[in-house]
Amino acid sequence: MSKFKSFEEINSWQKSRIFNKKIYLITENSNFKKDFDFVRQIRRASLSISSNIAEGFERNQTKSLFTFYM
Repeated sequence: MSKFKSFEEINSWQKSRIFNKKIYLITENSNFKKDFDFVRQIRRASLSISSNIAEGFERNQTKSLFTFYM
């Protein structure tokens, strides 16, 4: 496993940010906007992916790091 200087360098974190942006764009649709709670839940779930990767990286322990990736 290569060493990263920051979590922004991790490919899965970068992909999760792209995924998050897509989720936000999809949920802007008027069909989704009718169910505000559902939109909030889906957006929070998509955001938690990148947040968990960043948190796992900050722990700086390989065993804990993989817990956040699974």
